Amino acid sequence: MIEKVGYSKPINSARPVRRTGSTEGAAFASALSAAEGVRGAAPAAPVAAMTGVTGLIGINEVDENEVHRRKAVKRGRFTLEALDHLRNALLMGSLPLSVLRNLEKLVAEERDLTTDPALNAILDDIELRAAVEMAKLEMAGYIPPGA
Repeated sequence: MIEKVGYSKPINSARPVRRTGSTEGAAFASALSAAEGVRGAAPAAPVAAMTGVTGLIGINEVDENEVHRRKAVKRGRFTLEALDHLRNALLMGSLPLSVLRNLEKLVAEERDLTTDPALNAILDDIELRAAVEMAKLEMAGYIPPGA
């Protein structure tokens, strides 16, 4: 249990430093130079510079496959967002035509860029779902047939 909380005076245990002048600095420098002579230490060798700009360019270079993968992931996220809009619109009971058109456009773009059979099967399913929802809207009279 804490009984008293408040300000307490800081403890200062450091002793004051007495300065005698510049003789200490000179003594230290002479002791240092004497120590270097005793040990026989050679001065540090300079660090080799980079051979050119090509090393920096190589560091910044990105693999072309990585760029394609990032673009595919970005397109996939857009497609998933469009599917989320479709699901939310269906749950709310009002499906705007723009949601279906956007989804159809994204699927068509993705189909042009992929050769993966599994992804193509998923795109077929998405395209079929969009066509079914479009047919429902046509049957309900919300959009003219073939629009």
